[in-house]
Amino acid sequence: MNSASHSPWIVRETQRLTLHGSFDRSRWKLKHNAHYESRWKLKHNAHYGSRWKLNTTLTTDRVGNSTQRSLRIALETQHNAHYGSRWKLNTTLTTDRVVGGNSVLQRICRNSHRFILRSKYLWGCYEFVGATTFYLRQINAKGIDAR
Repeated sequence: MNSASHSPWIVRETQRLTLHGSFDRSRWKLKHNAHYESRWKLKHNAHYGSRWKLNTTLTTDRVGNSTQRSLRIALETQHNAHYGSRWKLNTTLTTDRVVGGNSVLQRICRNSHRFILRSKYLWGCYEFVGATTFYLRQINAKGIDAR
């Protein structure tokens, strides 16, 4: 039997099932690939891209006046401290001059105990001349390293 001898209803049903079947398969494939590809990209960028971004945006003492920007930078810094840029942060973000404090950023620093417990570094933050900076101090057996 060839397709010309089928009724129009059978031809339409076959086309509909074929179309929807391939649509469902391709949708699953797209979803599957998007999940794994984007997860790989996120993991890749977390290891390489944000570390480069951190080094280019935080090499000066002035971070900015925006609390949201400071929070984003603090979170990026916290993330990158796990991936090998600790020594760079320690050398570029330290300061001894303290002028005042920002209550939001003080709360962030105060509530970072979960991060402190998982690492050998202690978070701190200063606000000076209208800009906020963050620093890391290495914790040794006797206490905080005086670098």
